[in-house]
Amino acid sequence: MSSREKATNPSALTTEAYTHVPKGGCSIERCQTFLESIDSIPRIKLLLDSITGARPKIECRPCVNDGPEGAARAALFNDTPATLVLCTNRLPAHELQEAVTHELVHAFDYRCVYVFV
Repeated sequence: MSSREKATNPSALTTEAYTHVPKGGCSIERCQTFLESIDSIPRIKLLLDSITGARPKIECRPCVNDGPEGAARAALFNDTPATLVLCTNRLPAHELQEAVTHELVHAFDYRCVYVFV
């Protein structure tokens, strides 16, 4: 798959090619376990409840080094619904909450502020 295809269709990426978790990253399983408890984190729950429209889809997967993911630890794609990707190959487990909060602020700004400007 070309980098252009990856950039225009990030959901077309498969995790099979990215099974290695480099030092500093977390496993997909650890990330998914974190997501199961996401509604119990007050700051994240407030942001999710405040975003108008469909709730963003949040997924855990390794990210590529080019395209919109670049060297990011997390990325927000303006799909319908919006997709927040947590890059398990770059994001340590202890930073998952911070990354989700950061990306949800972008989602909130886009959905609630820029829509009404």
